[in-house]
Amino acid sequence: MREAIRSQIVKLIGLNLRYAGRASNLFWLGFGELISVTRRGKTEELAEYALDIQCSWRITKDNKILVGSRDFYSPRTGWNEENDDFDWDVQGNNRFDERIESFIENTKEHVAVERVEPDEVGGLKIFLSQG
Repeated sequence: MREAIRSQIVKLIGLNLRYAGRASNLFWLGFGELISVTRRGKTEELAEYALDIQCSWRITKDNKILVGSRDFYSPRTGWNEENDDFDWDVQGNNRFDERIESFIENTKEHVAVERVEPDEVGGLKIFLSQG
């Protein structure tokens, strides 16, 4: 399994991270050049490659977790439980939305995939420049 994953994922090496986001609890990362794609009569800019992740994951820097999959289900900073009903699936409502926005703002310029390390059970580590 490791080599099957490696043969596909090595395409990301050297490509810049362009964006990250989510739809419900599906997390995506966009890598490579931005290209124009027309769908249903609408043109949008998308990265050449997208990695869609719907399992446990985390982004770390200096052995500190910056954002992880469980952050989908926790409210963002400043949420007032007495006055607000927390709905994790509303865009902008959860801790993931808050933290991924900060991560992308801080890494947007010239952050590229340096190496990838698939494991024998289907796991994957992606190492980005700038730690």
